[in-house]
Amino acid sequence: MWAQPEQYKGDCLAQKQAVATAAVESSIIAAVTQALNVPSVTRTGNLLELGVDSLVGARIVGHLRTELNLDIPLLALFENPVIADLAEEIVTLAEDSA
Repeated sequence: MWAQPEQYKGDCLAQKQAVATAAVESSIIAAVTQALNVPSVTRTGNLLELGVDSLVGARIVGHLRTELNLDIPLLALFENPVIADLAEEIVTLAEDSA
């Protein structure tokens, strides 16, 4: 059975979102490693457990705002402390602002 065109659109959208999320995860990881002066963190890393407080969080979010050219509320970081979850939230914010 052949796939319907709607299915292709859904698959394509999911692939684009996955690519966007991976790119945002990389940006978050770079900002976190720089702000915490650590060699690496993983996408499953919890920022609060890594020691991110409001001041460090503001630096991370400021870096992401500049790099991604997107208004990201500081609260997003604390409501989504796992890097992968924060990336998904930022992608959703970007889609909503487009």
